[in-house]
This record gives sequence, C-alpha cells and structure tokens, in this order.
Amino acid sequence: MGPRSHSRGDSIARWLAKHRGLWGLLIVVVATLTTALVGLIVEDVVSANGDVSHCSAGVILGSAIGLVLLVLLVLARTKATDDYGTLYYVRLLARDMADWRQTDLAADERGYLDVRIITRSFNPNERAGGIDISDVVTEQVRTIQAEMNSDRVDSGFTVAPNMLLPAGIAFGSGFYWWTGTYMVEFATGVQLRWRQSKEWPALPASPRGAEVQIIRDGEAIESSHTSGAFPVDEDAANSDPTRVMLLKAFLTDNVMFSDPPCRVSETFAVGVPDEPGDWRRVNVVDQPGGAVDSSGVAQVAAVTASIMTARMIRLALHRADTGQVVLALKVPKTVAVAAGWLLINGRRSNPVTDPGCGDPTCKRPGCWRPWEHLVTPYWDQARRAWMLARVHPDQPDLATMAKRVDWTIAAAPPEEN
Repeated sequence: MGPRSHSRGDSIARWLAKHRGLWGLLIVVVATLTTALVGLIVEDVVSANGDVSHCSAGVILGSAIGLVLLVLLVLARTKATDDYGTLYYVRLLARDMADWRQTDLAADERGYLDVRIITRSFNPNERAGGIDISDVVTEQVRTIQAEMNSDRVDSGFTVAPNMLLPAGIAFGSGFYWWTGTYMVEFATGVQLRWRQSKEWPALPASPRGAEVQIIRDGEAIESSHTSGAFPVDEDAANSDPTRVMLLKAFLTDNVMFSDPPCRVSETFAVGVPDEPGDWRRVNVVDQPGGAVDSSGVAQVAAVTASIMTARMIRLALHRADTGQVVLALKVPKTVAVAAGWLLINGRRSNPVTDPGCGDPTCKRPGCWRPWEHLVTPYWDQARRAWMLARVHPDQPDLATMAKRVDWTIAAAPPEEN
C-alpha cells in the first residue's frame, strides 16, 4: 500500500468533519449575524422610503461578507459530509485472528461524521479441508446494504474492508457500489483511500504509474497502458472440465509466493514485471506520482490494480470454459472488493450478450456463471498453508471444489508439548 495522498481541499473537508461541532456553531453564528445585518438594511430602506443611499456602508459590507462566508461554510460542510460522511468498517476474520487494524481505526474514526461496524467471525477448523463462510459473507452484504439505505441522504460512504481476500472478492460481487463511495485500507503508518475514476469501470484514458501486465504462461497478453479493445481468446479449449487455471496477483510489496497444492493446466499472473520471471514490489496508491518511487518500488493506481485483477479473472474464466479457475492473489483488501464488484459489473462490449469476457457471442459456462467455476483458497497463518474457502453460495461444496482441482489437504500443525 502507499502513502497518504490527500489534496488541500480533501484535508480541509477532513478537518471540518473532525470538528463538526465547530463548523455547525460557526454556521449558526454567521447566519444569525448576517440576518441581523440584513434586517438593519431592510429597516433603513423602509424608513427612507426605498432610498438605499441612507444605508450604512459598513452594514452593507458586513452583510455581503456574512453572506459569502455563510455560503462558503455551507459548501465546506457539504464537502465534509460527502467525503467524510459515514465510515463502514467491515471485518470478517477467523476467531483466533487478531484485528491488527483496530488501532488504525480508532485513530482515524474521529475524522468521520459517523462510524458503523459490521464485524463477523468464523471457526477456522470448521472443515478438515477448509471453511464454508458463504452464508456469513452474504449476510454481511445484506447488512451493509441495509445500513447504507438507512443512512442520511446527504452522507457520503467510505468502506474499510478487513477480511480474507476470497471473502473480499465475494463481498464485492454482491456489494452495491454507490457512486462516489470511497474505499479505505488501514495499515501501520500509511493509509490507502481512493474512489472510482471518471472512466470507471474502464481504465483511465491516460493511466499514471507503472505498467501492469497480465501474463499467461510467460507471455504478456494484456497491458494497463495499451488495453483499449477487448481481446477475444480464440485458442481456448472446448468444454474441458479438467482444465485448471491458476491465477496469481503480485500487487503488494511482498512478491514471495508459494503455489496452492492443486493441479495446474495454465498459469495467469498480474503485476509489474521486472526481470524475466520476476515481479516488482508494488505500492498501490490513489494517484501515482510516477512509475516508481525513490526506493524503486512500482507505483500502481488502485483503480488500475482493481480493473486489471478483475480482467485477469475474466480472461481465465473464458479460457477455462467449463474448467476451474483457482484464485491465489496478493492484493490490497480494497482491491479485492473492487475486483469482485468488477467481476460482475465490469465493462462489457455489449451490455446484453457479453457476459463480461469481451466476446458478445460467448456461450461459455465459466463466463456466464463465474462463481460456479471459481476456486478460492486463502493463506492460513496458523498452518502456514493454503486452505480452501467457500465464500459464495454459487460455488460447489468444499469436497467438490477439492476434487475438481485435485487439492491436497494440508496437514494440521504439530501440537505443542
């Protein structure tokens, strides 16, 4: 993740939101004084039979200044309410997982007009081979939707997800993304806060930051800096349910990776290539200042990271046809949520006949029913191993997922004496 990158106007809005009692008092005071001054002007005009020249210049000037100040205060309050209205902290972690972001949340929540917490947990030992949290994710989507629907009509929304990456993707695919909603990601000493670009869900016309590429078995097939039209993969196998596409994403500052224990037919990867076969460390930021920072870490816009991650998933689903797509991603949590949203709501060449892969004549099951073909593992810190997670109701059960990709169940960690 990247450093804070707030504009001066954004900083003012944040300050106003944090000191909402102060600007509310200022508006009342200025409105009262301005009304009194305007009343004096009206009284002088009436007593002089409509002759404005009898009005005090000081009173007129004070009224004008008061009116301008009142308008500015109201506009500033509106911006503060829009940019820093309600913060929704959405957490879904295992019962034995510590919430490392509580301190960051506590330090940041005073900058918002309201804070709502939607937190759930799950038993990490629910199944021998993984966890089924699809009902929990679905319930969280319903809860945040209900909370947003009951929120103030003039309040802007900020969503801070803290959940397993597969759960974030499933959450995003069912989340209603109100226009202007901010996504925020907490981390020690830094914060990523961003929202949709004006071209969303398409890539920006002039993308900033490092070039992100999608690579399939060592060959670059799409780039964030040259992607305009939808490429249609005509070389995909036809209806082979045994095909397994492994998808990797290298969009964090940690490029170390161990493959999940499953069969692999082809491998897709998204990130910023370095040397052949290697990947650059990445900081995902709101607005990249350049391709790399002073330490050589690639700078990638959150919008670009989200769109390219979702695009890789769509390309793999199209190529897999009736096969399976295994998601083993290293991305910020906000990018996971956005990629899930884009998976269902992304740009289409035809809004009716294109399921999202870019082919307006596509009939492939993986493109029309993506969650039936997505296999979603997560990294279990306690076991130091990949574990399967069922995060969406359209996915098959854990046993079926494991069988389709020849998944090897991780052994339990040794017991301490």
